Amino acid sequence: MPSFVLSHYTHVDRITYLDADLYFFRDPSDVFDEIEDSSIAIIPHRFHPTFLGREQFGIYNVGWVSFRRDEPGMACLSKWREQCLDWCYVRCETDRFADQKYLDRWPADFSNVAVIQHKGANLAPWNVANYHLRHTESGVCVENEPLIFYHFHYLKQVNKWVYNPGLSEYKTSLVSVLRNDIYVPYIRALREAEAEVRAVLPPGDIRSRGDWRDSTDEPEAQAQGTVSGVAHSIRNVVGFWRGVVAGDYVVVTHE
Repeated sequence: MPSFVLSHYTHVDRITYLDADLYFFRDPSDVFDEIEDSSIAIIPHRFHPTFLGREQFGIYNVGWVSFRRDEPGMACLSKWREQCLDWCYVRCETDRFADQKYLDRWPADFSNVAVIQHKGANLAPWNVANYHLRHTESGVCVENEPLIFYHFHYLKQVNKWVYNPGLSEYKTSLVSVLRNDIYVPYIRALREAEAEVRAVLPPGDIRSRGDWRDSTDEPEAQAQGTVSGVAHSIRNVVGFWRGVVAGDYVVVTHE
């Protein structure tokens, strides 16, 4: 898509690709100020030290990637496009993982690459434990910098009111500022967006997330009445209540 836009819309000087699971809590002008003179801009994962082994998936996160219409920017975008067309799989190899690990080479292979340093940009489950978060009247602060956008990687809806933020995967606690000032506002925004979509689509065109007792889209659950099917259902119920009791889940019961 970035290549198409820059090729067909000559008035566009810079394009930024964003992952769909980002949510902006404030204007990203601080980030654009930081990368203003760059040809290419990427953002590091900034993994918590406990998870540095995850750099096998890439030093940089593909959630934010910017290209300027200049020689380094277009050369980088063209090469990335070719690489992704040639190989783009969700598995780790020596120097590649999906479309993401290709970014590791960019600072060495191309000139004028900006590595975004703003602490409030791309806060995520894998790095949030690095920082002290606090609630302020103007929003969440990450250390001394405002939260600009959060990457809601691994967030899953468990049932109508319950969501798993996936933080336990990264051994991170769902502290109050994370729950109340980051996850709850995002979940409510998702619900509002879903309601808007439902209003214009025919009934049945949207498949809601099933209840924790109904996981028939998974192979284990398709064997209803079998030992494996019953065991799978029990695991679902136990896992659900364990998450609720432990405070690992976000429960949003009303708007």
